[in-house]
Amino acid sequence: MNHRFKKWVGLFLLFLLILTGVFLFYVSDSYEPSKEAIDALASTSQTVVTERKGYYAFLPEAPLPDTGLIFYQGGKVEEQAYAPLMKKLAEKGIPSFLLELPFNLAVLNPGAAQKVIEKETNIHHWFLAGHSLRGVMASSFAAKHPDQIHGLIFLASYPASDLTKTGIPSLSIYADHDEVLN
Repeated sequence: MNHRFKKWVGLFLLFLLILTGVFLFYVSDSYEPSKEAIDALASTSQTVVTERKGYYAFLPEAPLPDTGLIFYQGGKVEEQAYAPLMKKLAEKGIPSFLLELPFNLAVLNPGAAQKVIEKETNIHHWFLAGHSLRGVMASSFAAKHPDQIHGLIFLASYPASDLTKTGIPSLSIYADHDEVLN
């Protein structure tokens, strides 16, 4: 019986090792940012870009508005790929915050927006945006914190559940010929 137990433990450990390898292979294959996106991480005379613990902040020059946007990147897309969009929003006067998520998967930290909300105390009105499945994560956060979120923006995405009772307005943006979004 001792031999049989060791054999099962060995098989289980081998299974875990294989599963870990498959997971690491899956998450290592993400969409990298373009040169334009990397360049957008630099501050300019119009915007201040800083990397903070767990997110990037794209802030317009003073005065800082009290409304901000937190962005959940698309699955397996490196967050820096969205820097041009965040920078353009900041140039229009909207403080924008780009989350850094473990393995570029929001499902591993769906409450990441809370950290930004708690640290950015000058902002009192929050909007969440998410691309693809991360829009689902953003809507899940909003559904759990309707008193903190003033609006949702879905980029080729959809909410996780019916949000009509929360009273949170939402905007859905998608392409006419999107071959992925149902």
